[in-house]
Amino acid sequence: MVEQHLYTSEDYWAALYRQRLIVIIVVVLSALFSYYFSSVITPLYEATAQFYVPQDVIASQGPEEGRIRIPGLQDQARTYVALLESRDAHKAVADQLEVRSLGEVLRAADFDVTPSASLIVYTRDKDPAVATRMAKLFVEYFQSFHSGVMRNDLNKSIDSVNKSLAQHEQNKRESEYARWDYLREQKLGSPTKAMAELEAQRASYEDRIKSTAVELRADEERIKSLQSKLESETAAFQSGRVSSGVSDGLYANLRSDLTAAQVARDTTVERHGALIESKREIEELITDLTFRLQKIREFDEEITRNQNFIVALRAIGVNLTNELLRLKDTIMVLEKPSVSTYPVFPIIWLNTLVGAAGGLLLGIIYALLIDHLQIRTLARKLKKIEGEDWFKELLSQDPSGRSEGRDRRRA
Repeated sequence: MVEQHLYTSEDYWAALYRQRLIVIIVVVLSALFSYYFSSVITPLYEATAQFYVPQDVIASQGPEEGRIRIPGLQDQARTYVALLESRDAHKAVADQLEVRSLGEVLRAADFDVTPSASLIVYTRDKDPAVATRMAKLFVEYFQSFHSGVMRNDLNKSIDSVNKSLAQHEQNKRESEYARWDYLREQKLGSPTKAMAELEAQRASYEDRIKSTAVELRADEERIKSLQSKLESETAAFQSGRVSSGVSDGLYANLRSDLTAAQVARDTTVERHGALIESKREIEELITDLTFRLQKIREFDEEITRNQNFIVALRAIGVNLTNELLRLKDTIMVLEKPSVSTYPVFPIIWLNTLVGAAGGLLLGIIYALLIDHLQIRTLARKLKKIEGEDWFKELLSQDPSGRSEGRDRRRA
């Protein structure tokens, strides 16, 4: 009987050794087929371009000469990749490329983001020039789209600034007209000069009031002195120390001087009161003029405030206009579109190697299968022989007889 047993590693190695010629033939044929197929298919060339969007553009600060412009964040770069991967971007490139359809452009382009947040464009085509132009068109599309978005934002900002500027200029003109009308209505040619004149008049009146106060005190002292002398003279006359003739003359002189002093005092009092009244009137004029000056200062403050806004808005408008003129620098190109020297597909040596490896695997499977079939065929034959009469007779004989039987069958 033929015994059934499990295959061991030695059995597999023995089978491969027995069928080694089949394995070698399959490996060689697979390698040759891969080499031939890689040689006859149309090769594809890959072009690459690398660029990034600087942070100063993202932050709307505007590019400046001589400043290091670093890339933005990776999240922003991924957003830009989504823009490049859009169907609109591929359609725009296909329309300009003309020699390739939209479907071909969709299959030919890939995009990636580097750890430094720059963008890489990969384009493949059987024509190296087409691949290079395709990569260039993607970069130009992004530049145009991004610049367009920035341009729209800047134009909106400039329009807003211009509207605000026009409004403040109108407010300034209205305040200036209102100020002129108020000055004409109040008949104030030069309010500041008028105030200075009133202040000078008030100071003059204050000095004159002080002077009359001094004069008034002097008059009061003179009157008191004359009254004292007059009383002394009256007392001397009554006591008989002074003769009647002398006393009458001196008394008359004192009375005359006292009357004159009293008249002078009354005149000084009237003049002092008039000066005080005039000062009060001047102060009323100053108070009224102060109110009008306050109104004028309000007009001046409004005019100055609008003027400051106008200056600031004009500066902002200049900066925005400069940014609009520098929109060509919204991206920084690190690597201009360039095509590979050798095709990226197919790689003949790699395809041949892969084909040989696949052939080796296929040859091993095929060799093991053939060897297994051969063994099964041999087993069936042995089983059939076991059922023959001569084989049974041979098995029933002694060893020496079996040897003689084998010799007779061989003969």
